[in-house]
Amino acid sequence: MNMLLELSHVRLTKLREFPRESGDKHGKALTDVTSEGSPHHHLDTGYVVHGWFLQEPRVGSCMVLLRYRRNEVGKLGLFTSSPVAAVGETVIQTVNSVYLVEHLS
Repeated sequence: MNMLLELSHVRLTKLREFPRESGDKHGKALTDVTSEGSPHHHLDTGYVVHGWFLQEPRVGSCMVLLRYRRNEVGKLGLFTSSPVAAVGETVIQTVNSVYLVEHLS
């Protein structure tokens, strides 16, 4: 049996970040994941990433994107977000941020 997995090809643009309170239990989004562990990088508003969702975003789960470009520079890796709070047609809100979602062909 031949099964083809269809991944959503998207461009995400960070539109907004919510103020963080001290002691916030939610981690910041990760820009790279390595076998040794993951550095936590703060993503500035305007951050842009191109890639494919490895699973469709859903409330309570983190977005996971196989990234091939970030901020217009080729950079293969994984992008993960903090947990998703709301999913709209063109906007995804996480517990930390709001992202514009553009579906690419």
